[in-house]
Amino acid sequence: MRIVVLFAAFLFLYSVGAAPQAEVTEQPLPFTQSLVVDKLAYPKAILSLQDGRWVIALRDGELVCVDTDSTIKTHKLTLPDLYAQGQGGLLDIELSSDFLSRGQVLMTYSKGTKSNNGIAVVKGNLHKDCSFSALETVFAVSDDKDTPVHYGGKLLPLADNEWLVTIGDGFDYREKAQVLTSQLGKVLRFNEAGQPSATPPFPQAPYVYSYGHRNPQGIISLPSGKILLHEHGPDGGDEVNVLRAGANYGWPVVTLGTDYSGASISPFKHYKGMVNPIVDWTPSIAPSSMAYYHSDSFGALTGKVLVTALKAKALYSLDLSASPVVQRRVFPHLNERLRDVAVGQNGSIYILTDGNDASLIRFSSPM
Repeated sequence: MRIVVLFAAFLFLYSVGAAPQAEVTEQPLPFTQSLVVDKLAYPKAILSLQDGRWVIALRDGELVCVDTDSTIKTHKLTLPDLYAQGQGGLLDIELSSDFLSRGQVLMTYSKGTKSNNGIAVVKGNLHKDCSFSALETVFAVSDDKDTPVHYGGKLLPLADNEWLVTIGDGFDYREKAQVLTSQLGKVLRFNEAGQPSATPPFPQAPYVYSYGHRNPQGIISLPSGKILLHEHGPDGGDEVNVLRAGANYGWPVVTLGTDYSGASISPFKHYKGMVNPIVDWTPSIAPSSMAYYHSDSFGALTGKVLVTALKAKALYSLDLSASPVVQRRVFPHLNERLRDVAVGQNGSIYILTDGNDASLIRFSSPM
């Protein structure tokens, strides 16, 4: 049953709105560009390993491993009830705290059927030959939905073997983003045994870390300990937020975008008790991933946050120390839908393009 959110008359608007939209300029950088691997069918995520290898997760449940000598190996995973339709499939892969000793990674994927599907988190051991063993389910979202979109499905490791996973609203279920007893439209926290945190912000919904999300896809932690999250708005209203336990990020009560039909979703652009974004993209850019640039290889990017975009076909850098946040377009010659970004150990930037004939591209400083 769909839940209708009623707005109490005594609640009132904040006088302070979202962060103003900043002009986007180009970031001039000298670079060399090289192809790591191409002919990738619908890749969703890239993972850098400590020994210099790269792993690429493909939508249909395949891992592509690139060795340091450029040798490419592949492995087809057996993911129970994989539902690789629409925006679903194998969505993310991250190292666990046991990777060095056992090769353990965590992954997310959409499982189920057309009429009943959702996100599952699994773990297992990745071997040097790209094979995989000891696959087991860690956690599965409790809500069922019948849409193949708005999964979220991005992972972030925390301390003490705890994790965050982003969960979208399922598109047709947006009201559930404000319902704590639903796991749709949330960021959830769990440990590697699949149990909720011992100190949840909402005891009645122990897996829920934050709520009021639409389709959150990029999530990273900064050296300061802050967590950043970006998500897709509807038509406009893509945003970046500082993520805090127990916070409400507003969707669908608050949005800076409109419905794809042009109709209004909500009259509110800000609302008491709901967090305003630090970056708003209107028109939409369709942000798909984030990475913190920790190296000094590209000095102009040191300490900046990198964001890939699907619709805008661009890589952005965000200077969070400025107010409003300063945005610049990096490698502006790129004109492809960009799916993921990561920073290599030597400071090179790795960009994953999107689609059925995608590539992993390396950008290095010539200095």
